[in-house]
This record gives sequence, structure tokens and C-alpha cells, in this order.
Amino acid sequence: MQPFVNLLLSGLSAPLPRIASATLRALASALFNFSEEMGLETVQNLLEKVTQQMSTNNREIVAAAMSFLKVYTKVLPMDALAGSLPIIFKTLSTMSDDCKRHTRLEIGYFLTRMTRKFGAEVIEKLIPERDEVMLRRLRNVRKMDNRKKRMRDGQRDQDDSESDMDIKGTSKTLEDILKDSDSEMEFLEEDERPKAKAKGKKKNQAWIQDDPENIVDLADVSSARKITATNPKQKKRLPEEKKQKKDGGFKTAPDGRLIISEDVFDDDDNDEPRPSGDVDSDTDDTGTLRLFGLS
Repeated sequence: MQPFVNLLLSGLSAPLPRIASATLRALASALFNFSEEMGLETVQNLLEKVTQQMSTNNREIVAAAMSFLKVYTKVLPMDALAGSLPIIFKTLSTMSDDCKRHTRLEIGYFLTRMTRKFGAEVIEKLIPERDEVMLRRLRNVRKMDNRKKRMRDGQRDQDDSESDMDIKGTSKTLEDILKDSDSEMEFLEEDERPKAKAKGKKKNQAWIQDDPENIVDLADVSSARKITATNPKQKKRLPEEKKQKKDGGFKTAPDGRLIISEDVFDDDDNDEPRPSGDVDSDTDDTGTLRLFGLS
């Protein structure tokens, strides 16, 4: 097994980043499938080689190294993993800022897993004091876990049911491990999104008072007078509605009398008597209007 591991490790010295990245993913696959045959010493040696690669500024290499760490935390028992945590957190803290931002979801997933395994107090002691960003993220992870515990009414998370004594991971395939981490990272991403998005939903609206004969020239300084924050059509509609409510929808004569068309009575039955009283019997030339006196 050792010659096979040495053959894989030779790919880390390749000048092309994509070859080094592919080598790291191959090491992760080998660790998952042959961790028992490798032995603890060989596995820890692999971790040392991988952490050395994480000091680079190449995003592709660092992302592949984070995939190796996911598998590493799955296949090792808790006592062996606890001894590797100092070097892992030291490496994560010394990464370049650009690579930290690029792999922020993977780092968040790793913090979540380690917090559930060893507790937030233990993990906090492993993070250097100068790494304020990771300490803040650890506090966010703790809040998220507390919220999930309240939602479960005190029930333990199903992820904590994995066996800690077996060196073989409980997931059936390597793809299962990566899928589990991806779903967890999606939850972390939603949790860390800023809550100020709702503020941008309401947008200020503006209308331009324009007519076909006089088009507003937006390049003119005086065109600002034609811009209003309220809909001008609504302004015109309000007086008409008030007037319609006041006179019941009928036209008004200059002397104040209501002008009611005979069309109003078209829907009535022919046997029903017509209104009488103040109705003026005179009609105009068309014979279609009757005038009601108001006095």
C-alpha cells in the first residue's frame, strides 16, 4: 500500500495546478476506500502533505484539499481525529484571505462538524485569537445549532449517530460524503446571508406628466417639474368619482336640475307607471330628455 500512496503523492509536485488538484482528490478517494489498509500513521502523513498544499494561493488546489479534509473527518475515529485538530485549524487560519473567501462554505461545514463532535468550547481553544473571522463564524455555528436543537424539542441531531470507534466511515460511498456536506453548506449559506434583502423590495415609483402634443424632454432641466411621485391618473379619477357619487351618475343642467335620459326607464316593465309630480312634460327636439326640478 505504501508504494501506491507514494505514487499518488508524487502528483503534488506537478507544476500545473489542475494536476495537483486532481492528485488531492485522488488521495481523498484512496483514503476513503483503503483507510484500514493504510494504517493510522500513513493517514496522518497524508494529512501533513495535504495541509502543506493549503498554504498556496491557488483556489483550485485549496478547494481540493478541503474535500480531503471532509473525508478525513469521516473515516478517522474521534481519538485520532482529536490529535489532528491543532494542525488542521492552524492551517485553516493561515490560509490566504482570497482562499478563505472562496472556501467559506467548506470551512463553515468543517466548523459545524467539529463543533458537534467535540463541542464549541474545545474548538474555540484551537482557533488562534488573531483569527477573528473564524471565531465569529464559530459563534454563528453555535447559534445555529442551538436553534436547531430548540426546533427538535431537545432531540439530538441524527448526524451525531455515526460510529466513532470504526475507522471506516458510515457513508456507503465517497459521493455520499460530498453530497452530505453540500446540503449542509447550502443551509449554512442561507443562514449567513444578509437579512437586508427585504429592504430592497420596495422601490420608489415615479410618473411623468406628459401629453401627446407636448412631449417631455428629459434632457431639459425644467423637465423635473413634470416628474411626480403619485399617479396623475388617480388624481383625475378621484374628482370624477366624487362627482358621480354626488349627483347619482346623472348630468346636471346649468340651473342645477338633474338631466335624466329616458334610457334609465328602458329596463322597467311597461306596465309600471311613470314617475309623476315634478316632472316637466316638455321635451326637447329629440324627445329623449325629461327635466326634474329640484325646487
